[in-house]
Amino acid sequence: MKKSRMKRAGRRTAALAVGFLAGMSADALAARVDPQELEQLRGVVGMLLEDVEEFYHVTILIEAFLIFMLLALIILGIVGYTKLKREVRDLRRHVYGEEAFEPEPQEDLASPFEPLPVVEPEPEPEVRAAPAKVLTPLEHFMEAYGEANGIEDAALREARLSSLLAEFPIQTFTCTNPEARKLDPNAPPTFESRDEGDFWALKKDGDADDYHVVPNPALIYNEERHRFCGMKEAFASNYQEGKEYTHMTLDAPARFNLMGKLWAPLRPGKITLSGEREA
Repeated sequence: MKKSRMKRAGRRTAALAVGFLAGMSADALAARVDPQELEQLRGVVGMLLEDVEEFYHVTILIEAFLIFMLLALIILGIVGYTKLKREVRDLRRHVYGEEAFEPEPQEDLASPFEPLPVVEPEPEPEVRAAPAKVLTPLEHFMEAYGEANGIEDAALREARLSSLLAEFPIQTFTCTNPEARKLDPNAPPTFESRDEGDFWALKKDGDADDYHVVPNPALIYNEERHRFCGMKEAFASNYQEGKEYTHMTLDAPARFNLMGKLWAPLRPGKITLSGEREA
């Protein structure tokens, strides 16, 4: 027991002695280092770094100069070799006679490099005209209908519109119950085929009973036609009460279904009225 206690006391004493000596050495080192000397040392190190950087830049310049000189020597060597080759060839011709050697192609001594190949321009592609659009029967009719409806001269316009009935397979129909509708405004219009009608119908492609319908453009659009003759059920328009209109522009045809001689509206079209005047 006494020995172990003595060992512990000895270890503590040794540790205290080591710590005391370390503190004294640190204080002594701090006392020996002069701040001015430390600053001078930093300045010397900075100057050395600047000298090293300057030397590095000079080295780069020297390397670039050497590379340039090497390229110049290579070019001069190529030019000299070309000239020497030509002189040797001329000398051999002079000694052995010109007939012994076939003439070689003339070399261009102005440049030691091979000329770039000549690239011929590619021929411009031919511009082909777009094929003419093939119009469907409906598109053809709508185009002719619009042109005829746009004629300002009344006589010419009427003649052209009449020719459309012969040029295209048009069927005509009209509203047959306007008087009954005047008595009962809620009564639906009845559309039946007639030789001369307010509506022109052209059969839809591939459908036996479905038709595109346009208004007869020769009509005067007034209140009676709008309210009682089936125009408002067949076409949306800009009609105003108390007015009548001398011209109709077709924006979209209506669609009707034919059942015997009766026509049933499937989808309304659209027209724009112009030539407004008081009714």
